[in-house]
Amino acid sequence: MSGYGGYEYEAQNGDAGGGGYAGGGGFLSQSGASQGDKGEKKARDKQSLIPMTIKQVLSATKAAGEDDGFAVDGREVNQVRVVGNILRQDKKETKHVYTIEDQTGMLECTMWVNQEEAGATVEERAEKMVNGSYVCVIGGLKEYNGKLNVSAYDVRPIEDFNEITHHYLEAIYSHAKQTNAIKTGGGGAAAPSSAFGAFNPSGGRVSADAMDTSGDGGMTADQTKVFNFYTTEGTGDEGCNVNSVASSLAMDLNQVKHIVEFLSSEGHLYSTIDDDHHKSTSDA
Repeated sequence: MSGYGGYEYEAQNGDAGGGGYAGGGGFLSQSGASQGDKGEKKARDKQSLIPMTIKQVLSATKAAGEDDGFAVDGREVNQVRVVGNILRQDKKETKHVYTIEDQTGMLECTMWVNQEEAGATVEERAEKMVNGSYVCVIGGLKEYNGKLNVSAYDVRPIEDFNEITHHYLEAIYSHAKQTNAIKTGGGGAAAPSSAFGAFNPSGGRVSADAMDTSGDGGMTADQTKVFNFYTTEGTGDEGCNVNSVASSLAMDLNQVKHIVEFLSSEGHLYSTIDDDHHKSTSDA
């Protein structure tokens, strides 16, 4: 599973940026530092490279006791790997700024460029990274003017689309393991079927309402009602606003938001101009 990323996101033996998995670290590692050794765990977290969706990155909060650290799923995050489609880019002499999206959100990534050190590889990559192409971004979380972005130290084009699927599987696994949605034991990995089927990229728990699959087509009655509304009414480029959906269906706004998150995670809806506007993946 590590063939595409080439990075350990739960480094336990060696560099987080190394290609090897010494000592069994990496994607399916089940060993770890002693629970009582918080200092060692914190030091390891600072080296860890964590695969995430953009929505997870944007959900990051200031880590407790840290001046400039961020936390996602209750753990400190310093280095992340995100994969997305380039919406726009602004290349200047000293920095390249990319705005990318992955259907869970949009994120700005800034890569500072030293023209004296930039070689042929950098130029070759830049030529391939056009609007509409997919890139892999590795960097640290930073906040500028109240807006979270990634200060990248590596941006490269994706040429094998299996890498996109691989990245999302890693992001799901990492999130599920961190939030105890998946348990690992001596007999191997075991997870409830809902742990991945209703994965919520924001890092929050999915409501019991969203997990109930007793309704038509594996959805509850309310989920089906919301999905049908987006399918029939959200035919424009922007789709439907979640507030208008709640109002039109006479449903609680928070309930509709939970349902929209579930439908999005299941691939039935996708966001358009912002997190409040979605369209159905099915034609009316």
